[in-house]
Amino acid sequence: MLARCVIVVLILAPISQTFAFSAVSRVISQIKPAKAQDTNILIDGLFADFAAARQDQAVISAELMQAVSLSEAQKSEVEGNATTTNDTAESMSMLSLSESRVNATISKNLAQSKSMMSLVSDQIEYELNMQEPLPVGNKLALSIIEALGLGLFGIDRCIMGQTCLGVVKGLTLGAFGLWALVDYIGILINCLGSREVMKSTGYTASWRPEDIVPAYWIMLVSLLLVLTSACFKVAKNRTQPPNPMTLTEAAPKLK
Repeated sequence: MLARCVIVVLILAPISQTFAFSAVSRVISQIKPAKAQDTNILIDGLFADFAAARQDQAVISAELMQAVSLSEAQKSEVEGNATTTNDTAESMSMLSLSESRVNATISKNLAQSKSMMSLVSDQIEYELNMQEPLPVGNKLALSIIEALGLGLFGIDRCIMGQTCLGVVKGLTLGAFGLWALVDYIGILINCLGSREVMKSTGYTASWRPEDIVPAYWIMLVSLLLVLTSACFKVAKNRTQPPNPMTLTEAAPKLK
């Protein structure tokens, strides 16, 4: 603002000087004729000085205008830099906020997963190490489930109160049959022995007296059926005539 005022003053100054010099020339023209020649010389010098001063003022005005334009450009550049700095600061704050939210979510999920795993682990440990008094189990239902082969899906563990183990057993199909076979053999031995309690293969339970005898007969029939089926399969494989195509293919090799 100050620079603009200076420029206006410098532009108006030559105009005022012009009027001043015209007034001076009129006064001098009324001086005596004897001194007219000296007066003309003086006036020419004054006008020459005035022209030089105007030229210098024009140069100074141009320099001032250039300085004003440069200052305005620098001001706009500074404002642009300030805006860019503010945008960068806002972006960094948003990025840090998003990162903190992501870290908080990850920490929360990890804590939840750890708590879930700890709960499952504690439940499995409790199911495998049940203390006295032993829970009362249904030996009749357990023997029926094992006789039908449903122990492969973990149902036997579930009815015995071992829900977590039953789910794991079912999802793995009895550990691909191995776990189911071990449980079947353990329950078979317990039922055929007419035992009142069971503390083997991870089972911990006491049986109701009225279920011991029915469970014995169910598992005995199941064992007989399994053995009969195995014997039939072996006998069928032995009595089955050889395939003629197999003999034809094997004949050239014998020659």
